[in-house]
Amino acid sequence: MSSLREVPGKMFQLAENRQEAGRELRDCVVETLQELMKDDDKITALEADLGGASGFTKIKKTNPERFIQCGIAEANMMGVAAGLSLTGFKPFTHTFAPFATRRVFDQLFLSGAYAGNTINVYGSDPGFSVASNGGTHTAWEDVALIREIPGAVICDPADDVQMEWIIKEFLKMEGIHYVRIRNGNFSEIDKIIKKFKD
Repeated sequence: MSSLREVPGKMFQLAENRQEAGRELRDCVVETLQELMKDDDKITALEADLGGASGFTKIKKTNPERFIQCGIAEANMMGVAAGLSLTGFKPFTHTFAPFATRRVFDQLFLSGAYAGNTINVYGSDPGFSVASNGGTHTAWEDVALIREIPGAVICDPADDVQMEWIIKEFLKMEGIHYVRIRNGNFSEIDKIIKKFKD
């Protein structure tokens, strides 16, 4: 059970059991999208050949008509997402962070923002979180790039509570939205903060 208490010599101890964790963020993305797809037939998931890593293959099983496998062609995926947006769909794309930002920047800027389309981008494993994949898969400039797109929204959730809220909010908004997600389970910070505020 998480708790917030003063500890002598320290400001606060946020949790007694630091092993306690919420849902893995990628599971949260998939489960939230699947739940929302039940009531909104415009939500569409696009994947760049990483469905096993993102969990989007689960969406393919439950909603095959709203899953598009774009392959290792990220720029094309953003073009497809822009076209879907143009026809009233709510595209949610996934690939590794450097490919979701650096590789597709022109498509996000022009086909997305400049054209007035909405593209929700899930960039996984930002920074050096996939160091074993090498320098080509690291992204520390992803936030800087997306900040250059007028009106873009960038989020970096701390836990699954924030992640679920972000997805629901993104799907209500228009424009370019980028969420960078590290894989793994994270303590439910929002519950700890709420307890702190109470």
